[in-house]
Parts: sequence; C-alpha cells; structure tokens
Amino acid sequence: MGKDWIMVSLIIVSVWQFFPFVVIGVLARLQTIPDELYDAAKVDGGNAWQRFVYVTLPQLKSVLFVIVLLRSIWMFTKFDTPWLMIQGGGAETYIRTLPIYTYMRTFAYYEAGLGSAMAVVMFLALAGAAVLYFRIWRREENL
Repeated sequence: MGKDWIMVSLIIVSVWQFFPFVVIGVLARLQTIPDELYDAAKVDGGNAWQRFVYVTLPQLKSVLFVIVLLRSIWMFTKFDTPWLMIQGGGAETYIRTLPIYTYMRTFAYYEAGLGSAMAVVMFLALAGAAVLYFRIWRREENL
C-alpha cells in the first residue's frame, strides 16, 4: 500500500466499520415518524423533496445529533484500526493520528509525562467540543 492510499484505506475501513451503527440508528427513527405528517405535507402540496426537507430531516435531527457526536468522539480517539493497518508495512511515518502519536511518545520513546499530558489535552478537547455541541443543540431546541 503506497503512502497515497493510506488515508483513503483508513477512511474506507472506518466507513465500513460504523455504517451499520448509522443505518440502524437512522432506520429506527424513520420507522417512528408518523405517516400523518407525510399525509399532511402531501395535502398541503408538498412534493417529495419538500416532504423530505420539512418532515423527514427535522424528525431525524435528534438521532443525527447523537450519531455525529458519538462518531466524532470515536474517530478522535481511534487507535486500533490505524495501528493495526500500519504495523510492519513501513507506513508508520505517514500516519500520525493523535492517539498513535501519544502511544508512541509514551511507550516507544519512554516519555510518560508527555504522553499523559497529551492524553489529558485530548480529553479536554473532546469534553470542550461535546459541551459546545450540546450548547448549540440546546439553543436550536429552544427556538
């Protein structure tokens, strides 16, 4: 695998890994949308696109919020897939995700203090992003 294909292959594997989670979450919510909403939109003259935009998407908003939040957290802390894909192939210099870099600093270069500090910074960044995301969500819910 050449250096140009490393990130592409990681993206493909990541999409393949988490696609069922996203599909099950979205399908579960789609099945709970009342048919009366679609009937009312059709009576009001809404075409298929308008029904999707004004009925389906607002109903999916809460599920999509949770999916995006969880996927962001999971991808930010993703260690196992990149680590397993690059080991022994000479691609270690091309993939430096933050979790892998933290691991290398801690265990390969024996800089436990730096590795611990990086882990704390990763946690604070994720916590800050989650708080910001929830504030934006709460503001939209109150409108």
